[in-house]
Amino acid sequence: MKIYLHGNDGNNWSIDQDRKNLLAIFNRCDIRLTEKSFLAKYIHSLWWNLFIESEIFYLKYFTNVNAVCSNFIDPQSKYFMLHDTFNIAKKIVNTWICPSIKQAKILDNLNLKTFYMPFFIDYEFFASHPGKKDKEICHLYNIPEEILAGKCVIGSFQRDSLGADLRKPKFQKNPDGIIEILKNIDRSKYILLLTGPRRHYIRSQCQKFNIPYYFVGKIVNEDDISINTQSSEVIRDLYQLTDIMICTSVSEGGPKCILESTASGTLCISTDVGLAKDFLPANLVSNDITLLGNIISEYIINKDNFIKLKNDSQSICKNKLCYEARINYIKTLYKRK
Repeated sequence: MKIYLHGNDGNNWSIDQDRKNLLAIFNRCDIRLTEKSFLAKYIHSLWWNLFIESEIFYLKYFTNVNAVCSNFIDPQSKYFMLHDTFNIAKKIVNTWICPSIKQAKILDNLNLKTFYMPFFIDYEFFASHPGKKDKEICHLYNIPEEILAGKCVIGSFQRDSLGADLRKPKFQKNPDGIIEILKNIDRSKYILLLTGPRRHYIRSQCQKFNIPYYFVGKIVNEDDISINTQSSEVIRDLYQLTDIMICTSVSEGGPKCILESTASGTLCISTDVGLAKDFLPANLVSNDITLLGNIISEYIINKDNFIKLKNDSQSICKNKLCYEARINYIKTLYKRK
Protein backbone atom coordinates (compact mmCIF):
# COMPACT_ATOMS: atom_id res chain seq x y z
CA MET A 1 0.00 0.00 0.00
CA LYS A 2 1.34 3.42 -0.97
CA ILE A 3 0.38 6.61 0.84
CA TYR A 4 1.13 10.21 0.04
CA LEU A 5 1.79 11.97 3.34
CA HIS A 6 0.94 15.66 3.31
CA GLY A 7 1.81 18.26 5.92
CA ASN A 8 4.90 19.81 7.47
CA ASP A 9 5.88 23.16 8.94
CA GLY A 10 9.66 22.95 8.54
CA ASN A 11 10.41 24.10 12.10
CA ASN A 12 10.41 20.77 13.95
CA TRP A 13 7.24 22.05 15.57
CA SER A 14 3.83 20.48 15.98
CA ILE A 15 3.09 19.18 12.46
CA ASP A 16 6.68 18.06 11.92
CA GLN A 17 6.51 16.07 15.16
CA ASP A 18 3.21 14.55 14.03
CA ARG A 19 4.86 13.52 10.78
CA LYS A 20 7.83 11.95 12.55
CA ASN A 21 5.65 9.99 14.97
CA LEU A 22 3.32 8.79 12.22
CA LEU A 23 6.18 7.69 9.96
CA ALA A 24 7.54 5.45 12.71
CA ILE A 25 4.24 3.57 12.86
CA PHE A 26 3.81 3.50 9.07
CA ASN A 27 7.16 1.73 8.84
CA ARG A 28 6.09 -0.80 11.44
CA CYS A 29 2.86 -1.49 9.53
CA ASP A 30 4.67 -1.95 6.19
CA ILE A 31 3.04 1.13 4.68
CA ARG A 32 5.15 2.75 1.99
CA LEU A 33 5.14 6.40 1.05
CA THR A 34 5.20 7.86 -2.42
CA GLU A 35 6.28 11.33 -3.43
CA LYS A 36 3.79 11.25 -6.30
CA SER A 37 0.35 11.82 -4.85
CA PHE A 38 -1.46 10.53 -7.93
CA LEU A 39 0.21 7.10 -7.47
CA ALA A 40 -1.02 6.75 -3.88
CA LYS A 41 -3.99 4.74 -2.78
CA TYR A 42 -4.54 7.26 0.01
CA ILE A 43 -3.53 10.82 0.75
CA HIS A 44 -2.99 11.23 4.50
CA SER A 45 -3.04 14.93 5.35
CA LEU A 46 -1.75 16.06 8.73
CA TRP A 47 -2.90 19.63 8.05
CA TRP A 48 -6.37 19.52 6.53
CA ASN A 49 -6.94 23.20 5.76
CA LEU A 50 -3.49 23.71 4.23
CA PHE A 51 -4.16 20.66 2.08
CA ILE A 52 -7.47 22.06 0.84
CA GLU A 53 -5.82 25.39 0.07
CA SER A 54 -3.11 23.70 -2.00
CA GLU A 55 -3.40 22.33 -5.53
CA ILE A 56 -2.92 18.74 -4.37
CA PHE A 57 -6.51 18.39 -3.24
CA TYR A 58 -7.72 18.14 -6.85
CA LEU A 59 -6.21 14.66 -6.87
CA LYS A 60 -9.12 13.57 -4.70
CA TYR A 61 -10.68 12.41 -7.94
CA PHE A 62 -8.00 9.75 -8.21
CA THR A 63 -7.15 9.08 -4.56
CA ASN A 64 -8.87 8.64 -1.20
CA VAL A 65 -8.22 11.42 1.30
CA ASN A 66 -7.86 10.96 5.05
CA ALA A 67 -7.47 14.32 6.76
CA VAL A 68 -6.51 15.02 10.35
CA CYS A 69 -8.51 17.64 12.26
CA SER A 70 -5.29 19.42 13.20
CA ASN A 71 -7.26 22.33 14.63
CA PHE A 72 -10.68 22.01 16.27
CA ILE A 73 -13.49 22.07 13.73
CA ASP A 74 -16.81 23.36 15.02
CA PRO A 75 -18.82 25.43 12.53
CA GLN A 76 -21.08 26.60 15.40
CA SER A 77 -18.22 28.04 17.43
CA LYS A 78 -17.24 31.70 17.40
CA TYR A 79 -13.62 30.56 17.43
CA PHE A 80 -13.85 28.73 14.09
CA MET A 81 -12.71 30.92 11.20
CA LEU A 82 -12.32 28.47 8.32
CA HIS A 83 -15.91 28.06 7.13
CA ASP A 84 -15.18 28.53 3.41
CA THR A 85 -12.27 26.08 3.47
CA PHE A 86 -14.29 23.55 5.47
CA ASN A 87 -17.19 23.74 3.02
CA ILE A 88 -14.78 22.75 0.25
CA ALA A 89 -13.17 20.08 2.42
CA LYS A 90 -16.50 18.38 3.13
CA LYS A 91 -16.71 17.53 -0.57
CA ILE A 92 -13.10 16.36 -0.81
CA VAL A 93 -12.20 14.45 2.36
CA ASN A 94 -13.27 10.80 2.58
CA THR A 95 -12.47 10.26 6.25
CA TRP A 96 -11.86 12.84 8.97
CA ILE A 97 -9.29 11.65 11.51
CA CYS A 98 -10.49 13.06 14.83
CA PRO A 99 -8.02 13.42 17.74
CA SER A 100 -10.83 13.73 20.30
CA ILE A 101 -14.19 12.12 20.93
CA LYS A 102 -15.66 15.62 21.11
CA GLN A 103 -14.43 16.34 17.58
CA ALA A 104 -15.75 13.05 16.24
CA LYS A 105 -19.23 13.72 17.63
CA ILE A 106 -19.42 17.14 15.97
CA LEU A 107 -18.47 15.75 12.55
CA ASP A 108 -20.68 12.67 13.00
CA ASN A 109 -23.61 15.05 13.49
CA LEU A 110 -22.71 16.64 10.14
CA ASN A 111 -22.96 13.18 8.54
CA LEU A 112 -19.25 13.07 7.78
CA LYS A 113 -17.22 9.87 8.02
CA THR A 114 -14.90 9.97 11.03
CA PHE A 115 -12.14 7.88 12.57
CA TYR A 116 -11.07 8.45 16.16
CA MET A 117 -7.29 8.55 16.55
CA PRO A 118 -5.54 10.80 19.09
CA PHE A 119 -2.49 12.77 18.06
CA PHE A 120 0.55 10.53 18.29
CA ILE A 121 3.37 11.18 20.68
CA ASP A 122 6.24 8.85 21.50
CA TYR A 123 4.65 7.64 24.74
CA GLU A 124 7.60 5.43 25.65
CA PHE A 125 10.01 8.36 25.30
CA PHE A 126 8.04 10.70 27.57
CA ALA A 127 7.24 7.96 30.09
CA SER A 128 10.91 7.05 30.45
CA HIS A 129 13.16 8.82 32.93
CA PRO A 130 16.85 8.95 31.93
CA GLY A 131 17.90 9.24 35.57
CA LYS A 132 18.79 12.90 35.63
CA LYS A 133 18.44 14.59 38.98
CA ASP A 134 16.57 17.89 39.28
CA LYS A 135 19.84 19.61 40.17
CA GLU A 136 21.41 18.35 36.95
CA ILE A 137 18.47 19.57 34.85
CA CYS A 138 18.60 23.01 36.45
CA HIS A 139 22.31 23.25 35.71
CA LEU A 140 21.78 22.07 32.14
CA TYR A 141 19.28 24.86 31.39
CA ASN A 142 20.72 27.58 33.61
CA ILE A 143 17.74 27.51 35.99
CA PRO A 144 18.69 28.85 39.43
CA GLU A 145 17.87 26.03 41.86
CA GLU A 146 16.83 28.44 44.60
CA ILE A 147 13.89 29.84 42.61
CA LEU A 148 12.29 26.37 42.51
CA ALA A 149 13.05 25.36 46.08
CA GLY A 150 9.90 24.85 48.12
CA LYS A 151 7.71 26.14 45.28
CA CYS A 152 4.91 24.60 43.28
CA VAL A 153 6.34 24.59 39.75
CA ILE A 154 3.58 25.35 37.26
CA GLY A 155 4.43 24.60 33.65
CA SER A 156 3.29 26.23 30.43
CA PHE A 157 5.13 25.18 27.27
CA GLN A 158 2.62 26.26 24.60
CA ARG A 159 2.92 29.35 22.42
CA ASP A 160 0.67 32.20 23.50
CA SER A 161 1.52 35.14 21.25
CA LEU A 162 -0.03 36.07 17.94
CA GLY A 163 2.42 35.41 15.12
CA ALA A 164 1.45 38.60 13.27
CA ASP A 165 1.88 40.76 16.39
CA LEU A 166 3.86 39.25 19.26
CA ARG A 167 2.52 41.88 21.66
CA LYS A 168 -0.96 40.38 21.38
CA PRO A 169 -2.28 37.03 22.67
CA LYS A 170 -3.23 34.17 20.36
CA PHE A 171 -6.85 34.03 21.47
CA GLN A 172 -7.20 30.24 21.00
CA LYS A 173 -4.48 29.67 23.62
CA ASN A 174 -6.05 32.10 26.10
CA PRO A 175 -2.88 33.00 28.06
CA ASP A 176 -4.92 35.51 30.06
CA GLY A 177 -6.61 32.51 31.69
CA ILE A 178 -3.27 31.49 33.20
CA ILE A 179 -2.63 35.03 34.38
CA GLU A 180 -6.07 35.27 36.02
CA ILE A 181 -5.47 32.02 37.89
CA LEU A 182 -2.00 32.96 39.13
CA LYS A 183 -2.97 36.49 40.15
CA ASN A 184 -5.14 34.98 42.88
CA ILE A 185 -2.58 32.58 44.34
CA ASP A 186 0.04 33.50 46.94
CA ARG A 187 3.06 34.44 44.83
CA SER A 188 5.46 33.07 47.43
CA LYS A 189 4.09 29.57 46.87
CA TYR A 190 4.72 28.98 43.15
CA ILE A 191 6.77 29.81 40.09
CA LEU A 192 5.62 29.65 36.47
CA LEU A 193 8.04 27.72 34.26
CA LEU A 194 7.88 28.82 30.62
CA THR A 195 9.57 27.61 27.47
CA GLY A 196 8.96 27.47 23.74
CA PRO A 197 8.63 30.08 21.00
CA ARG A 198 6.23 33.03 20.92
CA ARG A 199 5.91 33.47 24.68
CA HIS A 200 6.25 37.24 24.41
CA TYR A 201 2.73 38.08 25.57
CA ILE A 202 2.63 35.95 28.68
CA ARG A 203 6.08 37.16 29.76
CA SER A 204 4.90 40.76 29.49
CA GLN A 205 1.77 39.94 31.51
CA CYS A 206 3.82 38.20 34.20
CA GLN A 207 5.94 41.32 34.51
CA LYS A 208 2.86 43.55 34.59
CA PHE A 209 1.20 41.60 37.41
CA ASN A 210 4.36 40.64 39.28
CA ILE A 211 3.87 36.92 38.68
CA PRO A 212 7.05 34.94 39.40
CA TYR A 213 8.28 33.08 36.33
CA TYR A 214 11.36 31.68 34.67
CA PHE A 215 11.77 31.33 30.91
CA VAL A 216 13.97 28.57 29.52
CA GLY A 217 15.28 29.92 26.25
CA LYS A 218 16.71 33.05 24.71
CA ILE A 219 14.68 36.21 25.27
CA VAL A 220 14.43 38.25 22.07
CA ASN A 221 11.95 40.85 20.87
CA GLU A 222 11.51 39.40 17.39
CA ASP A 223 9.81 36.18 16.35
CA ASP A 224 11.78 33.37 17.99
CA ILE A 225 10.26 30.30 16.34
CA SER A 226 13.66 29.37 14.90
CA ILE A 227 15.41 30.11 18.20
CA ASN A 228 13.24 28.79 21.02
CA THR A 229 11.52 25.75 19.52
CA GLN A 230 12.66 23.09 21.97
CA SER A 231 13.53 19.45 21.33
CA SER A 232 11.54 16.63 22.89
CA GLU A 233 14.52 15.93 25.16
CA VAL A 234 14.35 19.44 26.63
CA ILE A 235 10.59 19.25 27.09
CA ARG A 236 10.86 15.89 28.84
CA ASP A 237 13.47 17.27 31.21
CA LEU A 238 11.29 20.25 32.06
CA TYR A 239 8.29 18.03 32.76
CA GLN A 240 10.42 16.38 35.44
CA LEU A 241 10.78 19.74 37.18
CA THR A 242 7.09 20.58 36.79
CA ASP A 243 4.47 19.85 39.43
CA ILE A 244 1.40 21.00 37.50
CA MET A 245 0.99 21.54 33.78
CA ILE A 246 -1.73 24.06 33.00
CA CYS A 247 -3.76 24.61 29.84
CA THR A 248 -6.39 27.35 29.58
CA SER A 249 -7.00 27.20 25.82
CA VAL A 250 -10.44 27.90 24.37
CA SER A 251 -9.97 26.12 21.01
CA GLU A 252 -7.55 23.28 20.34
CA GLY A 253 -7.29 20.15 18.27
CA GLY A 254 -5.09 18.84 21.09
CA PRO A 255 -3.35 20.25 22.95
CA LYS A 256 -0.37 17.91 22.86
CA CYS A 257 0.92 19.24 26.20
CA ILE A 258 -1.84 17.15 27.81
CA LEU A 259 -0.52 14.01 26.12
CA GLU A 260 3.13 14.70 26.88
CA SER A 261 2.63 15.73 30.50
CA THR A 262 0.37 12.80 31.37
CA ALA A 263 2.78 10.39 29.67
CA SER A 264 5.56 11.93 31.76
CA GLY A 265 3.60 11.41 34.98
CA THR A 266 3.10 15.14 35.52
CA LEU A 267 -0.21 16.38 36.87
CA CYS A 268 -2.15 18.31 34.24
CA ILE A 269 -5.19 20.56 34.63
CA SER A 270 -7.09 21.99 31.70
CA THR A 271 -10.11 23.76 30.37
CA ASP A 272 -12.60 21.52 28.56
CA VAL A 273 -10.84 21.86 25.24
CA GLY A 274 -9.98 19.40 22.48
CA LEU A 275 -8.98 16.02 23.87
CA ALA A 276 -8.73 17.08 27.53
CA LYS A 277 -11.64 14.94 28.74
CA ASP A 278 -10.33 11.92 26.83
CA PHE A 279 -7.09 11.90 28.83
CA LEU A 280 -7.76 13.62 32.15
CA PRO A 281 -10.00 12.66 35.07
CA ALA A 282 -13.15 14.80 35.11
CA ASN A 283 -12.18 16.69 38.27
CA LEU A 284 -9.04 18.04 36.55
CA VAL A 285 -11.00 19.62 33.69
CA SER A 286 -13.09 22.79 34.00
CA ASN A 287 -13.88 25.97 32.11
CA ASP A 288 -14.21 27.71 35.47
CA ILE A 289 -10.90 29.52 36.00
CA THR A 290 -11.59 29.80 39.72
CA LEU A 291 -11.95 26.03 40.03
CA LEU A 292 -8.65 25.46 38.20
CA GLY A 293 -7.00 27.89 40.59
CA ASN A 294 -8.48 26.01 43.53
CA ILE A 295 -6.85 22.80 42.29
CA ILE A 296 -3.44 24.47 42.38
CA SER A 297 -4.11 25.86 45.85
CA GLU A 298 -5.15 22.40 47.08
CA TYR A 299 -2.02 20.88 45.54
CA ILE A 300 0.17 23.40 47.35
CA ILE A 301 -1.43 22.37 50.66
CA ASN A 302 -1.19 18.61 50.14
CA LYS A 303 0.25 17.26 46.91
CA ASP A 304 -0.08 13.66 48.11
CA ASN A 305 -3.83 13.94 47.50
CA PHE A 306 -3.09 14.13 43.78
CA ILE A 307 -0.92 11.02 43.40
CA LYS A 308 -3.84 8.85 42.28
CA LEU A 309 -5.02 11.45 39.77
CA LYS A 310 -1.53 11.63 38.25
CA ASN A 311 -1.33 7.85 38.03
CA ASP A 312 -4.81 7.59 36.54
CA SER A 313 -3.94 10.17 33.89
CA GLN A 314 -0.77 8.33 32.93
CA SER A 315 -2.64 5.02 32.70
CA ILE A 316 -5.21 6.56 30.36
CA CYS A 317 -2.43 7.93 28.19
CA LYS A 318 -0.62 4.61 28.13
CA ASN A 319 -3.75 2.72 27.08
CA LYS A 320 -4.46 5.15 24.25
CA LEU A 321 -0.95 5.93 23.02
CA CYS A 322 1.44 3.11 23.87
CA TYR A 323 3.30 1.56 20.96
CA GLU A 324 0.79 -1.24 20.46
CA ALA A 325 -2.15 1.18 20.54
CA ARG A 326 -0.58 3.43 17.91
CA ILE A 327 -0.02 0.45 15.62
CA ASN A 328 -3.62 -0.69 16.06
CA TYR A 329 -5.01 2.72 15.08
CA ILE A 330 -3.09 2.66 11.79
CA LYS A 331 -3.84 -0.98 11.06
CA THR A 332 -7.54 -0.30 11.60
CA LEU A 333 -7.56 2.90 9.54
CA TYR A 334 -5.78 1.28 6.62
CA LYS A 335 -7.23 -2.19 7.13
CA ARG A 336 -3.89 -3.88 7.69
CA LYS A 337 -3.55 -7.32 9.28
